[in-house]
Amino acid sequence: MKILHVIAGTPPNAGGPSKAIFGMAKHLRAFGVQSTIINSDSAIWGNIEVPLGKEVDVDRTPVWYFHSPFFRKYGFAPQVKKWIEKHCQEYDLLHIHGIFSYTSWIAANMAYKFGIPFIVRPAGQIGPWCMSTRPMLKKTALALVLKEKILLHAACVHTTSEMEVNDLKKLCNGANRFQIPLAIEGLSDNSNIDRSVARASLDSMYPFLAGKKIILSLSRIDPKKGLELLISCIKELAEQRNDFVVVIAGSGQVSYEEKIRGMAHQSGLEKYAWFPGFVQGAEKSLLLSGADMFVLPSKDENFGLAVLEAMAYGLPVVISKETGISCYLTHEVDAMILQNKEDELSSAMVELLDVASRREELGDNARRLVQTRFSWDSVAQEIYNMYKQCIW
Repeated sequence: MKILHVIAGTPPNAGGPSKAIFGMAKHLRAFGVQSTIINSDSAIWGNIEVPLGKEVDVDRTPVWYFHSPFFRKYGFAPQVKKWIEKHCQEYDLLHIHGIFSYTSWIAANMAYKFGIPFIVRPAGQIGPWCMSTRPMLKKTALALVLKEKILLHAACVHTTSEMEVNDLKKLCNGANRFQIPLAIEGLSDNSNIDRSVARASLDSMYPFLAGKKIILSLSRIDPKKGLELLISCIKELAEQRNDFVVVIAGSGQVSYEEKIRGMAHQSGLEKYAWFPGFVQGAEKSLLLSGADMFVLPSKDENFGLAVLEAMAYGLPVVISKETGISCYLTHEVDAMILQNKEDELSSAMVELLDVASRREELGDNARRLVQTRFSWDSVAQEIYNMYKQCIW
C-alpha cells in the first residue's frame, strides 16, 4: 500500500499536525505501508532551511519540500501542483492534513480528477476559533470549495476527537468519518523518569527555579491557547504565595509573544512567569521530567498533542473542556478538565501545588492511559484499517 501524505508545512515549531504526520509514516511501515510526504518550506513567519525540489530522507520516510514565496500560512508552493499532478497516480490513497491550504486544495482536486481516494484530516481548521479568525474568507471557501469539492468527495474525514466530529457535523453532516486519536513516540523512554535528577539539573541550569514548584505550559504561543487567562491566574496566585514559577515555553507570532510577555511584565510577574522560547530535544524533555504539573487552558484545541506528551511524562494536567483530547479522559482521574474560568483554573493549580499525593495520583493515571490508548502501535493499526476501508 502506497500513501501520499500532503500538508502545508512541517516546521519544528508548528505543533501537533506536523509531528503527527511523521509518526504516522514511521509506524505504518509495520503494516507494509509505504509513505511519502509532500509539503512546502513554509513556517508562517518565514521559510525553513531544507533541500528543495528533491527527495529527502527523514527517518526512512521520503519527504519532498517545495518553496513557498508568499502566503506561507497557506503553504502556497506552485511546484506542488506540478509534482502531485505528475506523481499522484503512483499512490493508492492521499492523506491530506489540513484544509485551508494551497497544498490541500491542490491534492484534493488532483485526487478527484484521477479517481484516487483521499482522506482529509481537518487538523483543527474547522473548529469555531479557526473559523472565526477569517470569517468572510472561510465562509466563502466553504460554500465554493470545502464542502462540495473536498469534504463530500473525500473517502472519509479523519477526525481526532468528539469535538472535531461535532464541528464536522455542523459543517458537512453527510461526510463519511473516522475518529482516531493521535499518538506519540518514546513511551518506553518515559517509564523510568527520575524526577529528582531532572529537577536537580534544572535548578543547576536555572537557579531562579530552585525551591519553586514548576507549572509548565508548553505549546505554540497563540491567541487560542488561553495564555491571557493563565497570566491572570498567575497574578492571582502571586498575591497569595511565592512557591511557584510558571514556565510558558513555545514560540509564535512575534507581536503576540510580545503582548503576552508585556502582560506578565506589567503585572509584575517577572519572578513568577518565565518565557524560555521554543524548546525541543533534551531541553524539552528536561522540562517535562522536572515539572510538577502541566496547564493548557485552550479556547479551542481539536486534540492537544502537547497535553498527551505531558501525560506520557507522568505530569498531572489541567486543561479546558475545549481541548479535544478531553473526550478520552476522565475528570479528576486522568486529568483536571475545567471551564475556561479564572476561579476554576486557579483552584485547580492551588490544589496541585498543595497536595503532592494528588499530583502523583493524577500523573500515574495519565501515564498509564497514554501507554494503553495512545501508543503508535494501536493508533497505527486504526489508521491502517481506515486506509483499507477507503481503498477496498
